[in-house]
Amino acid sequence: MTSEHLHEGKTYRILVSVAMYSGNATFFNNLQDAFGEMKNIDVTWLPLEADPMDLIGRIPPFSWNGSLQMSAVARHRIKALEKSGKTFDAALFHHQILTLFLGEFAERVPYVITTDATPELHSAYGKWYEKGDLFCPESIFHQLKKWPISKTFQRASFVLPFSDWARRSVVSYYETQPEKVVVVPPGINLRLWKVSSSRQGRMGRTNILFVGGDFMRKGGDLVLSLAGMDEFQLCDFHFVTRSFTGHCPPNVVIHDSVCANSSLLLDLYRQADIFVLPTRSDFHSIASLEAMAMHLPVIATPIGGIPEIIEEGGSGYLVPVDDRQALIQRMKLLVDSPERRICMGQRGRQIVEERFNLSRTASTLAEFLKRAADKT
Repeated sequence: MTSEHLHEGKTYRILVSVAMYSGNATFFNNLQDAFGEMKNIDVTWLPLEADPMDLIGRIPPFSWNGSLQMSAVARHRIKALEKSGKTFDAALFHHQILTLFLGEFAERVPYVITTDATPELHSAYGKWYEKGDLFCPESIFHQLKKWPISKTFQRASFVLPFSDWARRSVVSYYETQPEKVVVVPPGINLRLWKVSSSRQGRMGRTNILFVGGDFMRKGGDLVLSLAGMDEFQLCDFHFVTRSFTGHCPPNVVIHDSVCANSSLLLDLYRQADIFVLPTRSDFHSIASLEAMAMHLPVIATPIGGIPEIIEEGGSGYLVPVDDRQALIQRMKLLVDSPERRICMGQRGRQIVEERFNLSRTASTLAEFLKRAADKT
């Protein structure tokens, strides 16, 4: 009997909680869209932010650290949900910091963790993230960093990292049973992220798009420095970011109030010819997947799980971090060759359809949640 037959006729009560920072809001919104179309799961959504006005978050030691605060708030909110009468067959947490203080909830309710990176991997890029984070090497908690995360991974029914890069850390560094650690990449809503027809090569001005909330960490300054070069005077540069201040050349437009999955963002992708993200620190890249879904060639860096997204020479190029000359060469190659852009864009769309389809991702996540629930 297949797993589908085992689950048939049963409605599963699922808690989905996501730490709403960085690109997680897009992941959360995508899951809401996909899970909302499924008939046999009843989802309670719990998006979480570290709220300085939350009483729990202001009590030491939780107030000392953002990760501790988020974990404490998660436990407090879950208790409130259960007190209101909510019950759950299984829970999905993105990501592991939300599970540190689950306590007896974790003994009663099986849970699944999705994650783009582990604290071990996070610490390698510590300077680009919040100082004093629980698992940064400089933190007073550095010597204790491994034990609590190892326990929460090992206690989970399944751990579903976005990439093999993250999977290796979960298994090797945190000593999690390999059989319950499965790569499930994030998905893109292909009904939303599409172009009306195949892109046609065009002469004249070329539109270059950068999408990254954290301008410096994502390498926006590097792209901006190229806009005034003679090689790119026939290019228009569009930056979707929330953290840029300063003056721009006349061929640069800053878009600082664009929401995820919005019609404005979709239009910017549709009007673009090349997507550039020379990020200095990333664990995965939803923006690169969106660009590929929109038939755009992508230039990025071989950081984190990004090499598992971009096919070098097929759907785009990977350039070394902060290698300005390599970035110039790859950008110029694509600016000068509309035909190459079209071929790479088509390959990118094919990769997203095959490996990063939101419907398939959501179905896989739902299947793991049902399996976790049925084990109890």
